[in-house]
Amino acid sequence: MQRPDETWHRLLKWTYGQAPSERLAAQILLAEGYTHLDPSHPLGGKDGGKDALCVKDGQTWLMAVYFPREQQGFGQIQTKFTGDFAGVAKNGAAGIAFVTNQELTLAERLEPLFANNAALEVPLRQLAVQVNQLRLAFWETEAASGGTVAQSALASCLGNCSVRLAAAGQRAGALAAIERVVQIHDDLARSRPAVYEPELAGSLASLARL
Repeated sequence: MQRPDETWHRLLKWTYGQAPSERLAAQILLAEGYTHLDPSHPLGGKDGGKDALCVKDGQTWLMAVYFPREQQGFGQIQTKFTGDFAGVAKNGAAGIAFVTNQELTLAERLEPLFANNAALEVPLRQLAVQVNQLRLAFWETEAASGGTVAQSALASCLGNCSVRLAAAGQRAGALAAIERVVQIHDDLARSRPAVYEPELAGSLASLARL
């Protein structure tokens, strides 16, 4: 079974390049209530001081994305943010939605550079949760076709959600998620017991721990 913090590690050790990070950030902002998202160059290219423009509460915001590989020093993050923030005035925007895979402490997020500039920084752990929710929605759709690969992937996403909900003290939600995992693994084990009975045993053990 996929490790519970797999999404967190993949985000921090980002290897997919700029264009996929911008597409991911766009989905995150849409989930946060931004609308009319207009990417500058979704396939790469000069962006005129913005990765995208979007609308929140009737005002235009600039989207800036920073997904380096591995954790960077706070000074490097500040430098990137300062450069991106210059695009706010250039594009006549009300503020900047700065989406990053970097881990920032609460003290760093309260630094005047960020706090006074109406920046949106989606913390890495929250970003991981949101990415997992997007993956879950995708596999929910795919699993409706009945394919075993999609069903297994859906169970993995649900398992991740259960772990995170349990860690957040939301036992009812964690229990509902893991019960669905057990049901999926039970269905899969009926057709391919050698492959999925170990998965079923693992999900039953997780259920027992709750």
